[in-house]
Amino acid sequence: MKNLLFACLTILLSLSCLDEVNAQMLEPVKWTHEVEQLEDGSFKVDFTAKIDEGWYVYSQDLEDGGPLPTTIEFDKGVEILKVAEEKGKLKEGFDNMFEMNIKKYSEKVVFSANIKPLHTKVTRTTASVRFMCCDNSRCLPPTTIDFDIQLNE
Repeated sequence: MKNLLFACLTILLSLSCLDEVNAQMLEPVKWTHEVEQLEDGSFKVDFTAKIDEGWYVYSQDLEDGGPLPTTIEFDKGVEILKVAEEKGKLKEGFDNMFEMNIKKYSEKVVFSANIKPLHTKVTRTTASVRFMCCDNSRCLPPTTIDFDIQLNE
C-alpha cells in the first residue's frame, strides 16, 4: 500500500512539474513600458515586447480573418494625441498558417503612443495591450497585459 501511495504521489508531482515547465515555455512574449515627458506637456509611452525565438506578435494593421491585431487602450483620463507607432523587425507577406498577407514582428517590437492628461490633476493612468502570438505551427489565445503608468510632471 505504501509503495502504491508513493508511486501515485511521484506521478502527481512529476505531472505538476511538467505543467509548470509547459506554462513557462508558453509565455513567449514579455512586456515592459517606459514613459517620457515631452516639452509640450504630453507624454510618450513605449510598450516593448521581447519575443522568444520562433514566435511572432502581430501588427495593429491587419485585415479581418487572420490573427488578432495588437491593440492599445488607455484610461479615459488621457487624450491620445498620436496613435501608437510600431518599430521592430517587421516580417510582411503571405502567411501559410492564416493563408493571407499579414504583418508580424519577431525578436522585439515597440509600440509608441503620445498621450496628454485631460486635467492637471491626472498623474497616473492605466493602459492595456491586447495581443496574440504564434509560432509557425500554433497560436496562443489572445492575452491582455495591463500597465499602471505614472505621469511625472
